[in-house]
Amino acid sequence: MMEEGVNFVPLGFAAGVELPSTADLIAVRVTVDPGVSSPFAEEDPTGGMLVVESGAFTIQIETAWSVTRGDALEQAMDAPEGEGDMAGAIEAVSAGQEVTIAPGDVAFIPGSVSGELRNDGQEPAVGLIVLIAPGGTLPQDAARGATPPA
Repeated sequence: MMEEGVNFVPLGFAAGVELPSTADLIAVRVTVDPGVSSPFAEEDPTGGMLVVESGAFTIQIETAWSVTRGDALEQAMDAPEGEGDMAGAIEAVSAGQEVTIAPGDVAFIPGSVSGELRNDGQEPAVGLIVLIAPGGTLPQDAARGATPPA
């Protein structure tokens, strides 16, 4: 149920994701300068969703993964009820395939994979990442210092 003045906009999807019984969620903003790459470590079980805010990221990993194309999702959401094709917004990517994602696109990158994230562009690439780490990655008392509601 939507309330007046409140708007939820889907940004991307990652269907069929297997998660551990417990997980720690971590939100980070990433900036990759032009010409820089960052490797994915196969021994790191942390996966996540990358929402591109500006610039472009090129991603190559050695497993299947998925991208939600922001433009296609927006078109599906704007279509008359029953006519939008959400499936057309989700792109399956084969292992080893290199893909460039732009503002509005969302990539799900599984954990325990080898590959890289890089910026082949002329401007910094900026994105928001919601990381999904195995439960216990964060200290057990990380939330204890939170201010209780008034």
